[in-house]
Amino acid sequence: MSHTHHKYNHINTTVGDWTTRTKEVSGLAPLLRCDIVECPNEFNVHVDLPGVRSTDLEVEITESQLVIRGERHSDYTEDTDLVHRAERSYGKVTRTIPIPKHAETKDAVANFDHGVLHIAIPKIKGERHTDKRKLEIKASK
Repeated sequence: MSHTHHKYNHINTTVGDWTTRTKEVSGLAPLLRCDIVECPNEFNVHVDLPGVRSTDLEVEITESQLVIRGERHSDYTEDTDLVHRAERSYGKVTRTIPIPKHAETKDAVANFDHGVLHIAIPKIKGERHTDKRKLEIKASK
């Protein structure tokens, strides 16, 4: 067993297997492929969203789950453009990711940079925040 494989097994044991408990909704789910990394003081979620604008993203967090919604728009006009091949997907997509019990959701932050959504969720230091809220997404300039 490689060191890398062992390292990821440890993360899955510590955090819970986020990948198998993650619910993908819609045919565009490959747009929302993610990495979830546990650091000493926080969890970091990195989601690839190629072709999605920050204004077409919404991130919502509760004590038990992170919900990411996005939409990618088509680059062509069906009425005037003659498309010879269309292999890319367009439309709305949602991904729900369970949150570990020792995550402090009230201090979570999100930013969007070069097609990647970065979400940082600190580890709990006291009582857990239990309200549902939307995260403001800060776009790179």
